[in-house]
Amino acid sequence: MSMGNMVGVLVAALGGAAVGLERQWSGHADGPRARFAGIRTFTMLGALGGFSGSMWTASITTPAAILLAGAVAIVVLGYSAASDRTSMAQPRWPRSWCSRRDCSPELDPLLSFL
Repeated sequence: MSMGNMVGVLVAALGGAAVGLERQWSGHADGPRARFAGIRTFTMLGALGGFSGSMWTASITTPAAILLAGAVAIVVLGYSAASDRTSMAQPRWPRSWCSRRDCSPELDPLLSFL
């Protein structure tokens, strides 16, 4: 892995950490109405996205696609688990998934990966 690729992965991880930090501070990741993902999860997804992107540009497409599928699985399973905890108080998945004007909580993890 070249120095440019390592810098790209670091930038992607820091971008994910920034999104996760904002979610921690805004209360989306903690408390009684917590949603999926905080700083650790977003940092991991950002780093995986950066690593997957560097593999893709190096024409190592199959492992990059597997990482993408793994990230999608993590997000779907995380939201599914979070919806089980909050289903009585506030149904979120799949019936009301992104039915509000603000789809950010549902799309942030995948956008952080990409």
